[in-house]
Order: sequence, then structure tokens, then C-alpha cells
Amino acid sequence: MKQSRLVLNTLNREVGRAVADVQRLHRLVMAGFDSDTGPAARAQHCVLHRLETDPGSGALVLYVQSVSDPEWTRLPAGILAVLENRRNPEMRDLRELDLISPGKVARFRLRANPTRKIGTKSIDGQRRHGQRVPHRNDERCIEWLARKGSNHGFEIVGNGQGQPNVMLRRELLRRGRRGNAPITFEGVRFDGVLRIVDTEKFRLAVVNGIGSGKAYGFGLLSFAPI
Repeated sequence: MKQSRLVLNTLNREVGRAVADVQRLHRLVMAGFDSDTGPAARAQHCVLHRLETDPGSGALVLYVQSVSDPEWTRLPAGILAVLENRRNPEMRDLRELDLISPGKVARFRLRANPTRKIGTKSIDGQRRHGQRVPHRNDERCIEWLARKGSNHGFEIVGNGQGQPNVMLRRELLRRGRRGNAPITFEGVRFDGVLRIVDTEKFRLAVVNGIGSGKAYGFGLLSFAPI
């Protein structure tokens, strides 16, 4: 697994457009990868990304994870900020995957799109695909995270007071256009402590992401063993 850290040039017009439109940001990320397979390219390369603002410098940082080596020289000129004291972009092997084992405790960050489906029943008894709607209740979001953990080989560690050791922060509504149709996402960032239960399931969760909206900046599970 590869992890890239790209500091974006906030004065660049295309960066501004990408920040405002999740579909443009998706295309910007995928510019670094061979996209001959078309819409399946993201899944083929297991590309996940997360956009953050550095709390110290205020810089706009794009984290990208993939199984393939990206070619960031393919990005349009001026997309990346010019840094004096560090390389941009920075790339490294995700060695944390070599440290996972059952019972291992780790700090984690997950920017997710917690949702549920409604309208999945029909009068003729056939199950419909249904509509995906966001969870807007904090407790429901924590429950969603706990269910995902159960499915993906980890559990949230308690804080010693009978509550899960996790902080939840709601993010601004993210918008974009897919074709002629508008798309919106209500993101939630989880920061907390987890315990690995099943090594293989957890590894797959890190590689493939968690939840919906993976092409649009959601699902990247970052962790650091304690």
C-alpha cells in the first residue's frame, strides 16, 4: 500500500474548483493513476482520499492511499504548493499494515458518510434498492461506526466511563455533479481509539475503505498503533 501527502496550492483556480466539487476532486485524484479501465479505475487501484486542513499551518492537504504507485507528475501545473522545507508530494509505504494483529490498539481517523437506506420494500414483496439517506443523529452515527467495526474486524475502545472513546465532528455539506445530476454528501469525521479483532477483515477495510462515497473523499481509515 502507498500513501501520498499532497499540499495543494490554494491560489490555483483548479484547486478552488476541485474543493468546491467532489466530482472534480475525484478526477484530480485519479489523474495520478492509469485510468484505462474507465469508471472501474478507482476500485482497481484501491484509491481512497481525504482532504484536510493542517491545523498548524492552515495548508490544504490531500491524503491519497492506493495499492498502485501514483504518477503525480501527471497533475496539471500549479496544482501543488511550493514548499521550502519538505518535498511535495511526499510518498511512503503504509508500513502500519505490517503491525496489525488481534488485540492491537490503535488511534484512528475515518472521514465517513454514515447513511441508511429507506424505501427498500415494495408491495409485491420484491426488495428494492432503496434510497440512501444520511444519519443526522450523533448517537446513530456512533452506532453506524460500531456496526461497521463489527463487519470489518475492529471494535471501538471504551473511555472508562461506559462510552466509546471516539470524537465525532460533522463537516460542511459537500456537493458536486455526476453527469447532469447533482450529488451531495454529509460527512462525519471520527477520531478515536480502536482494537483490532480480526486481522484479515481489518486489513481489507484499510485497503478497500469503509462505507459509501469512497470516490468522493470518504472511507479512508487511517490508524497508528499505540
